[in-house]
Amino acid sequence: MLENKWRIKLVFALGCFGMFIQTALAQNTIRITVFSENNSPLKGALVVLQNTENKVSLITNHLGQVSHIWSKDSLSVTVRFLGFETQKQTYKADRNLDLFISLQPKAFNLQNVVVTAQERNNNSTSVIGERAMRHLQPSSFRDLLELLPGNVSVDPSFSVANTIRLREVGNASDNYHISSQSVGFVIDELPVGTDANMQQTVGPELIIGNNAGYADDSRNTVNRGVDMRRIPTDQIQSVEIVRGLPSVAYGNASMGLVKIKRKVGASPYTARFKADGFSKLLYAGKGFELSGNTALNFGLHYLKAVQNPVNTYENYQRIKATAIMESSWDKPNVSYKIRSNIDVEWSIDDERSDPDIDLKLIDKYRSMYRGLLLGFRGEAQWENGFWRNANIQLSVNQQFDKIIQDKLIQLDKPTAIPLSYRTGIFDGLYLQPRYVSHQTVEGKPFYANAKITSNAQTHWLGLDHEVLMGAEWNMSKNFGQGAIFDPLLPPSDSAYRPRNFNDIPASHRLAAFVQNTSTLLLGNHRLEFQAGLRLESMANIGTGFKMRRKWYAAPRFSLQYHLPKFRLKNTPLVSSFGISYGTFVQFPTLNQLYPSPAFYDFERLNYYHNNPDFRRVNYHTFRIEPEMDHLNVARNKKLELQYNASFDGYGFHATWFDEDMQDGFRYGSQYQIVAFQRFDPSGIDDSILQGPPQLEGLDSQEEKRHLLYGATFNGSAVEKQGLEFVFHTKRYAQNNMRFTLSGAYLKTKYYNSLYSLRRGKRHRNIDGRPLPYIGIYPFTDGTYKERFATNLTTDVLVLPLDVLVSGSVQAVWWQNKSFRPDSQSPIAYIDIDGNTHPYTEADKNDPLLQFLSTGRDSDVSFQEHLPFAMQMNLKLSKTFYKRLRVSLFVNRLFTYDSENYNNRVDDPYFGMEMNIKL
Repeated sequence: MLENKWRIKLVFALGCFGMFIQTALAQNTIRITVFSENNSPLKGALVVLQNTENKVSLITNHLGQVSHIWSKDSLSVTVRFLGFETQKQTYKADRNLDLFISLQPKAFNLQNVVVTAQERNNNSTSVIGERAMRHLQPSSFRDLLELLPGNVSVDPSFSVANTIRLREVGNASDNYHISSQSVGFVIDELPVGTDANMQQTVGPELIIGNNAGYADDSRNTVNRGVDMRRIPTDQIQSVEIVRGLPSVAYGNASMGLVKIKRKVGASPYTARFKADGFSKLLYAGKGFELSGNTALNFGLHYLKAVQNPVNTYENYQRIKATAIMESSWDKPNVSYKIRSNIDVEWSIDDERSDPDIDLKLIDKYRSMYRGLLLGFRGEAQWENGFWRNANIQLSVNQQFDKIIQDKLIQLDKPTAIPLSYRTGIFDGLYLQPRYVSHQTVEGKPFYANAKITSNAQTHWLGLDHEVLMGAEWNMSKNFGQGAIFDPLLPPSDSAYRPRNFNDIPASHRLAAFVQNTSTLLLGNHRLEFQAGLRLESMANIGTGFKMRRKWYAAPRFSLQYHLPKFRLKNTPLVSSFGISYGTFVQFPTLNQLYPSPAFYDFERLNYYHNNPDFRRVNYHTFRIEPEMDHLNVARNKKLELQYNASFDGYGFHATWFDEDMQDGFRYGSQYQIVAFQRFDPSGIDDSILQGPPQLEGLDSQEEKRHLLYGATFNGSAVEKQGLEFVFHTKRYAQNNMRFTLSGAYLKTKYYNSLYSLRRGKRHRNIDGRPLPYIGIYPFTDGTYKERFATNLTTDVLVLPLDVLVSGSVQAVWWQNKSFRPDSQSPIAYIDIDGNTHPYTEADKNDPLLQFLSTGRDSDVSFQEHLPFAMQMNLKLSKTFYKRLRVSLFVNRLFTYDSENYNNRVDDPYFGMEMNIKL
């Protein structure tokens, strides 16, 4: 009887276990990710799971995700989100499901569909969203600049460095790269460092084949800022380009700031394929959910481009892989978020001779760039209390740069070079008449950044205050060896001494900042006042520098006055006025802080004999270190007046600005007087030589020379004035059409604000010797440019066909350029003994001093005027089954030019791309 009871219990337990196993096997996990059409996760979307027996309602998290266990049965999924069309689908839950559901905006929400840049009202910032970038179909970041007021489309060019200039009309010369050097880039709040870049070849520039450009000069970005070719756009969510006054939280951005925010969160598999006549682009990406609060994004990008489709021997390649992980979790009254990323990038500039048309098949140039970036950012946010958030960020970026250049050298006469790296008297050697010089430039720039910020909110003296404060440290160092080549096979017949980059000290910049934003309500009037101060200093700098132990203040102020809302037909008119003023500090790069030493070699004796054993060349070498105690930071002052208005979906923004930088970095000349002996080889008796001749017993005489050598100065003046405006309509319900008109009048002045040292008329020798004077000239290098340009964009959404079409008419109404002549006569001169004398009218008749005056001074400018020119661009994209999008573009579909100018391009430029979501 007892055994039967145990048997019954065992059978019952096995039956329950079997029913449990059957029930468990009959269930599967349903995971759903809800995102908008631009791949942004939708937090707070309502997801309803339903069948004939059960109904469950869920809310998506910050990653746009929900998960639930469901029985093996048919399943109805309904997704709702405010402003988007409700989507309902039925699935068979016979396995684990991982669903990606994309919601389309409702018709009344189409006002948010913008394919142009949007202007912020407070600091002259253009915000470029993902939809605008996607419709533009860019190949690199430079293509996005077309959307800024006053800019027009420019064909991609990957054979030259793509640097950025804001609010300028072109460029004057190499002495004004401060304009691009002073535009800061941050990606996910991490700064992009360029101060340790010193990649450039040593010696005369290489010209390959029939190319009219120099191989290295067009590609190197030393002291020029960020090369935008290295920034792909496929993983970017939004871009902010601050032309006005950036926040005090950002330094070394005196001419502007570019803030890039990349995608994060779960997303479907995406792929992009783009092709045009000059480049091919491939991209693949995916966002994974690792847990309920953690997401991991991957992206892989490849680009190959040529400058000329018929010349594949000059090309550019870019590969970049990115992984971003973000986690967040909530605690009572506080939430946390951490974000880390790793970026690996590689690019190659390659140019070599075409064997079908070039005779010198040896010449080639290759510039390689590899980089590894590790970044971390942590954030805490409090719901209540004085402190609202705190952020800490860390990043390290190690780059591995290399230039490889082969150059054929053919000499037409016996040529000797010195070899000494220090001051003294040394013998040189004679070069081979024909040889191949192999040069490698190895750079290893390293950048580190640490930054902490915090925000607080309080109410004091009847005002609401938002306070930002923080501190930052930046390090720049180059661990590379620099230029490497065989000194017996130099890159030219002149003596060039490379230097080891690793010998240059590291640069450390320290900063502390605070900023307060206050709001005052006066009835229906509202005033917003912002005041900030950034203090910056350069540590680890030698005692001979003017910047040592100095803190530089960069204050900024802005005031926004919001007028009361005025109603017209029950529709409010919102308008505001603003004024902003600030000063900005720009620190020099390592290359500008520590210029290369200058070497001057004077032949004491040059005796050439047919027998190589009897030859001798003897030099007195002078190694001169540029004196940099005068170098200081560069300052830019900005003043802006703004007006903003919006009414019934229409918007207008206008900004008048004035920028003034008088002490930008440029290369100038310093001088030193040296003395050496020169021996007369006529006293050598060839018949008694048994080896190289000796100097003893030879007649000699002492000579003195002025040596002019390069150094960095604060002397480049860049002045900008202009008016920017943007007007846009609402998207009309009848045809879903929207108009945007943007434009700018820009005026830029470039000139040298320092006196310059020159020898007078070039190549003027007296009895075989240089002119024994140096002139001091008050004005050199002046260029003035102005331009007025507009861009009218019309875009249409054809909803039944899911087609987006836009056309833009870009016009340059006029463009003027003038050159102010250099000073032809000096105001003073320096004699061979180092004494300075005023230069008078009588000196123009002196037998020697007359050569310092190179002509008659004139205030007449050389002018160039380009009249009206216009082009029309077309872009179109079509979506199939919500998974496949095909796009095409044609720039210069139609052009008009009142005159035929060689610097204007009329040929169309077109391409197409395909995007896939899985």
